[in-house]
Amino acid sequence: MHLNKRRNLERNMLWRGRPFSRPFSRPFGSKGVRSRASEIIEKDLITTSGKDLGDDPGLFHQWVGQRRAEAKKTLFVQVKSKLSAEALYKYCDDNFGRVASMTFIKDRIDSFLVQFKEAESVEFAIKEKIKHRSDQAPHAIVPVKSNLMWFAGNGNKANNADVSIPSFVPVYDEEKLDEGKIKERLDFSSLDLDEQIRLHYDLTRSSDSETRVRFLACQQIELALSGWFPGAKVLPFGSSVNSFGSSNGDLDMCVSFEGDDRVIDEDQRGGTSGLVFHAKSTHMCHRTQVQRYQSLLTGMIKATLPGCQQVSDISHAKVPIVKFQHELLNLDCDVTNGSLSGYHMSDLLFMMGRLDDRVRPLAFAVKKWARRQGLVNDVRPTPYFTNFTLTLLVLFYLQCKPRILPTFQRLHDLARDMDRFTCVDGVDATFLRNPKGANLNIKTSEATISELLRDFFHFYGSEFDYRTQSASLVSGAIEQNRVKTVAARMQRSSYALDVVNPLEPELNVSGNVQDFAVQQFKFCCQISHRVLSEMMEAPHPQQRLERLFDSAAKEAARINRRDQGLRIGTFNVDLKSLNRNPTATVDEDVKKKARTAKKVKHFEPGFSSSP
Repeated sequence: MHLNKRRNLERNMLWRGRPFSRPFSRPFGSKGVRSRASEIIEKDLITTSGKDLGDDPGLFHQWVGQRRAEAKKTLFVQVKSKLSAEALYKYCDDNFGRVASMTFIKDRIDSFLVQFKEAESVEFAIKEKIKHRSDQAPHAIVPVKSNLMWFAGNGNKANNADVSIPSFVPVYDEEKLDEGKIKERLDFSSLDLDEQIRLHYDLTRSSDSETRVRFLACQQIELALSGWFPGAKVLPFGSSVNSFGSSNGDLDMCVSFEGDDRVIDEDQRGGTSGLVFHAKSTHMCHRTQVQRYQSLLTGMIKATLPGCQQVSDISHAKVPIVKFQHELLNLDCDVTNGSLSGYHMSDLLFMMGRLDDRVRPLAFAVKKWARRQGLVNDVRPTPYFTNFTLTLLVLFYLQCKPRILPTFQRLHDLARDMDRFTCVDGVDATFLRNPKGANLNIKTSEATISELLRDFFHFYGSEFDYRTQSASLVSGAIEQNRVKTVAARMQRSSYALDVVNPLEPELNVSGNVQDFAVQQFKFCCQISHRVLSEMMEAPHPQQRLERLFDSAAKEAARINRRDQGLRIGTFNVDLKSLNRNPTATVDEDVKKKARTAKKVKHFEPGFSSSP
């Protein structure tokens, strides 16, 4: 990585205020304390050359394995305040084993992530040392042991003169920024537009401690299941691990009772063991067994696990899930079982995001822009876009136009034996997981992130024909919309936008998106393309990312106020003229529509112009 590029990235990360070491009992910069920004740059930013992509069986599996091992060495401890740091360190170090690091988290509750040198320290603490409260009757609590606890010691009364944390134990204090603080830092920064997009990505992506908390939640459920299913794994997937997740995202987990999805030969399936376990036969279809497991998970989480509230079993969904809120970790969680296809999709996105350092900042900017336009909401099910759909639209554009990302078909063709995976529901998750040294058939582009964003708006605002075309990440090319196929009619999905699922090509990722949402997306892309083009030609001080985020919403509100035939404050513009003439500017069509405002037929439901 070039020195100037590294310095800019480190400056942006330090601006965030959260990813760097800040000990409580010694000044910042003391001997033995390492810059958190340097750690993250070295561990998380991958150059396009691929030289740091790691070894087989794939970077994503390596990273998940490291995070799982880290979670097994960590305790989540609720405290009265961060002044408990010294007393908590002494108690843990004296009773359980050597402490490797401590991270203070100020969220819904004050807490520390205490990581030990060895996993045996946590196992000893949970099984042998730590007890339940002695001032409560035995029937008043469920005596479950987990990796979540609270510090009942005299943390606030600790004498710092007598108790101190050694300099070789880093203590991190990570700041969690809300939307207002992020907007303020972007508004008052002196960076150019590309640097603002990178800064926005750094300010909004999941931090190290937030990632660790998510793996701790998985570890809590895995520990609870270990008595029944010693080989079960609880793995996070989706935005928590695919490198495209924000700091306030939900946690999706999948439970694998069978273990690995890796394809093996039939003569290896039984292994070399002379003894095999007796097991209960199911005599039922796969979906019924999944629902049985789901019922078991629901009961266990609801009745026994501390911090898990508002537990609900949604077994009638296409993919049965258990939803709950984790009050201690401040997370909204979904748990599934029966297939690891979501986990393998996260693997694919994780690799795509690391092939080029422009991919993730671009995707984060598009997702924030879409939310400001009202194209994304948190209600499920939704007729609007999801963050997953938007991420795939960004990846498809980068495959199709600048061609800086490989197609899924190319990755599938380059897959080695160690990359072959088949999920229990038959999904083929075979693709090259470590592209180091492989010929990916991609092009080199010197385009900046702002130029890629401008061309993204132009592509989906004027070039892509939603009625007849499909976005296929498998081929990386525009294909024919599948709305008229028999399979499409059987799925009962909307094909107003057709985005091919790379792992399950017969499925439409955007099957929930309705036509009015697609028209709104196209309309906003056209406005934002014009605004961004003007902004890029303007002097440096006028290049404000926040102005771009609000561009389409403000422009539409202005148009609607001018056009008396439309409802004030909504996006209810008749966009049929835009479909007939996609190269026409928005203003020309609006002027034409203003002359016949009384005849305008509104789209229902209306499009809110609020974020």
